[in-house]
Amino acid sequence: MSQRRQWLPRTSSGVVVIGLSLAALSLWVILPMVTVRYRDIYPITNSWVMPTTGGIINIIVAVLNVYMVWWRGQRAWLNIFSMVVLVIVAVIALMVLVGGFIDQVLA
Repeated sequence: MSQRRQWLPRTSSGVVVIGLSLAALSLWVILPMVTVRYRDIYPITNSWVMPTTGGIINIIVAVLNVYMVWWRGQRAWLNIFSMVVLVIVAVIALMVLVGGFIDQVLA
């Protein structure tokens, strides 16, 4: 007989990964607001720095999610859902970063 899957993580590390996932996803709202607010004062915010920061943090948290679900056995529904969402976001962020880098090199 199979064991019922829980909605919430069993361990504190699973809860931490959920919190990091929410923080990483919220960067896609916070970083554009910072860019709009401070692009005239600090020109670096209106460059490649903000998307790179958001993309790298999302990729790191996606890898951490995959590690927690596959190798640490954190099989709660919330962990699996956050892993799927963050892997999709990380792949899109990686494509944006690589595309922006290629655009800067070829321009």
